Amino acid sequence: MEFSDASRKNLFSFKELKISFDKVPLGTIAIVASFIFISSSIIAQTKSFEFLNVPGNATLSSLGGVNVSSANQNVFFFQTNPALAGDTTNGWGSASYLFYFANLGMANFSYQHDFEKVGTLSFGAQHLGYGQIEGYDAIGVATGKFTSSETALFIGKSHRLNNFGLGVNMKGVFSNMAGYRANAILFDLGGVFIHPQQDLKVGLVIKNFGFLLSEYSETSTTRLLIC
Repeated sequence: MEFSDASRKNLFSFKELKISFDKVPLGTIAIVASFIFISSSIIAQTKSFEFLNVPGNATLSSLGGVNVSSANQNVFFFQTNPALAGDTTNGWGSASYLFYFANLGMANFSYQHDFEKVGTLSFGAQHLGYGQIEGYDAIGVATGKFTSSETALFIGKSHRLNNFGLGVNMKGVFSNMAGYRANAILFDLGGVFIHPQQDLKVGLVIKNFGFLLSEYSETSTTRLLIC
């Protein structure tokens, strides 16, 4: 069997990779494998207030559910990064309702206003309704229907300094799961750089850090969704 020059190069690269991997100490491999396993376990754990990661706007959904740098004259985007609120959207409002499967629905509202004394403030609300859910006990006996929902109320403040923007959101989060309730005060801290000449924007945001006001129950351990 004959190989082309490109195939020989690929085979040679593969052999080099195999030799380099064989030289890695077994202890290092074990440490890396343990780190991956632990990280996967942490990610797999259930966190509370997951609805905060559900896109509350059609434009955000089209961006894959994540946006930290593009304002695009959309007053809603202060909810994704508080630094994106700007003077161009003063007096603007946004409302949307997204229909999900199994009678779930997400309502979202945003508004920005320029106050004479405190400057520009952004306000928002996000509500996810889970509809009616059939309840069952531990042995599978029906206990009737119940409703659950989660709500977040936003207030944000931003400041622009030359090509940089900074912002902070404070939000009250309220969760009701079949009568079990948990509440929290959370914060988002964000920044954005806007290039004065090029079409370049760079954003960074830390979201959902704060503290709990109440737990679902005396035995529950609610974990905040920091990202």
